Amino acid sequence: MSDHYKTSYEYGYGHAFFIIDYRGQTFVGEAHCHDDDKDMESERTGLTIAEARAHIKLKKFQKRFEIEPVVNAYRHTLKNIQSSTHHNPRAYESCMLRSQLAHWENKLNEINADIADEEKYLKEYIFQKDKLYCKLRARNQ
Repeated sequence: MSDHYKTSYEYGYGHAFFIIDYRGQTFVGEAHCHDDDKDMESERTGLTIAEARAHIKLKKFQKRFEIEPVVNAYRHTLKNIQSSTHHNPRAYESCMLRSQLAHWENKLNEINADIADEEKYLKEYIFQKDKLYCKLRARNQ
């Protein structure tokens, strides 16, 4: 996988960008510092959030355009073969198709889990940062 990453942070504005170039496609993750959090503005936090968002977009692209079409093609082919009156379920070709379908379905399940984990991580990261900022503000008052 030949991914190219670029990052950018605009100081004073609190805008972070994480850009992934993947096979001719560009995925941009953005993060903007909330006005209430300008006193805690952090390049690292912004880039972490932007990176997670870019990776989520990349994984959704891979799922939709790289994995799902293969799974659907294998399912369609296997369905057509099984509907044949000359179908032998123990034939090498039939076994290989089922094996490949299982392999690609596992990849689909893995990328679905990766997307859910990344979204959960991002949500928890933002929640914990907000909790920390509130705690620090309370301490400084």
